[in-house]
Formats: sequence, C-alpha cells, structure tokens
Amino acid sequence: METSSPDAREAARRLVAGFVRDTCREARSGPGQFSLDEAETDALYQRLCRTLDNPTFAAELIDRSLRYIAFYLADCGLHSEAMKASVAIHHYRSRLMRLAGRGSQAWATRVLGLSIGVTWDPIKVVAYSVIAYLAFVAILLGTSCVTSALTGEAAIICDRPGEHEPELAPPVYKHLYFAAVTLTTLGYGDVRPNLRHWWGIFPATVCALGALTGYVILAAIVAVIMNRSGIHPYARIGDWMRQYETDVLGGPIPLFRWDGD
Repeated sequence: METSSPDAREAARRLVAGFVRDTCREARSGPGQFSLDEAETDALYQRLCRTLDNPTFAAELIDRSLRYIAFYLADCGLHSEAMKASVAIHHYRSRLMRLAGRGSQAWATRVLGLSIGVTWDPIKVVAYSVIAYLAFVAILLGTSCVTSALTGEAAIICDRPGEHEPELAPPVYKHLYFAAVTLTTLGYGDVRPNLRHWWGIFPATVCALGALTGYVILAAIVAVIMNRSGIHPYARIGDWMRQYETDVLGGPIPLFRWDGD
C-alpha cells in the first residue's frame, strides 16, 4: 500500500524499526519480566497515523511488526516472551475492530488471543484441564443429587455385569469415571446419560458440553507440545521475516541474536 510520500514512508520505517529493535532487546534482557505495553503500542499507532496520514496502513504496520517480534523471539528460544507478543497481536486487532464498529469480531479475536496465551504455557494447560474436569464432576453430581431426590434415579445410569437392568443410582466414584471418559471423548458406553425420562435432556446436554470441552483440552495439549518442541505451523517463516524487513523496514534490523550474532 502506498503512502503519501517517500519521506513519510521513510519516517514510518524509522519509527517501526526503533519499536521492533527496542522491544526485542528488552525481551532478551529480562526474560520472564518482559511485557508489551499497550499504551506504547497505541502511541506508536498514533504517530504512524500522523506520519502516513493513512490509518489502515498504520494498523497494518503495527500488526506485521508484532508478528515479526513474535517470530523473532520464538526463534531465539524465548517462548514465554513470544507468547506475550502473540497475545498482544490479537488484543491490538480487537481494539482496532471495536473502533471500526466490528465488536463481535473483536470479541472473538480477543478470545483467540487468550487461547494462544494458554497454549504457550504447559502449566496453564494442566491447570485449566483440572479445573474443567472438577467443574464437570460438580455439575454432574449436582444434577444427580437433584434428580435422585425427585425421582430416585441419578443423572447417569450404569450397566451391571450379569444384570439386565442398569444401575439407576451409581456411587460418586462412577461419576468421576464417567466425567473422565466423557472429557477425553472415549465414551465406552458402560456409563451413559439417563435418558429414561423427559428430564434426560439435562444430563444429556451437560455431557455434550463436556465432550466439546474435552476437544478443546486435547487441542490445547497438542498445541503446547508443538510449541515446546519447536514445531511451528507456519510455512517459510524465515522468508516472511526477510520480506517484512525488505518491504516495511527497508532492510534487516541489527539485533542481538540469541547466539550472539
């Protein structure tokens, strides 16, 4: 996209180059303490708007610069810092979308940014998985308590070896087992929602939501394994970064690489 003049483009290049250089240097100097300041990013955007007189191109420069920072930090092995840059990308896009009157898309973009923040951190993946499991067990047990008090039957029923009739009031440990096989989408079939009555729609809905939650948990586990193993779902990252340096920054930025080059 063309700017108003070559001088304006050169001024924008210097602003963006300084922002990228300072941000990457700060991330390398203090791993674990680095954070992208939203106010600083907003200030850069305002300066680019004044320099280029083109808000759309200014927003594109910010977006591409944040992606460049995320790729660079990941290449340096600073995965936590790269995660923060990735989350900042989506938070910044959501602010731009709200300004443009696209609030629903902004909400979805922010949720995606938060999910990226989770999948970069193994501890968060484990913690949220345990929380989801315990929440599902609590909801399942609560539903069983209500239905047992009203009808004498739990929200789930279990097959009994050698018996034709299922167990209508399973103990607590079978609820724990059923929650585990539902969240992992195994679904052995020996324990299932109680659909013998009209109120069976409630435990069935709970189980369906639990299975969907399980898919999200499994996807997060796969994502964190890929991130920690250094496998990136992006093709030709190096080519993209060199193209960015040529088209936007006017050439490579002298940065201190992780190996000291």
